[in-house]
Amino acid sequence: MTYTQKETLKMALAVYAEHCNQMMSLLKNKETQEYYKKELDYIWDAIAAVDALEEDP
Repeated sequence: MTYTQKETLKMALAVYAEHCNQMMSLLKNKETQEYYKKELDYIWDAIAAVDALEEDP
């Protein structure tokens, strides 16, 4: 995976993370907020996994 591909993937994940943050602030339902908190955990794990991938030369 190239550097550009990694950064593009991380940027897409960051956009989804921002969506989750906005939904948590808009929707005050406890179950909904817990769902988005779990999603954020998954997103940060995915970003860490992308960072760990080796870059193609």
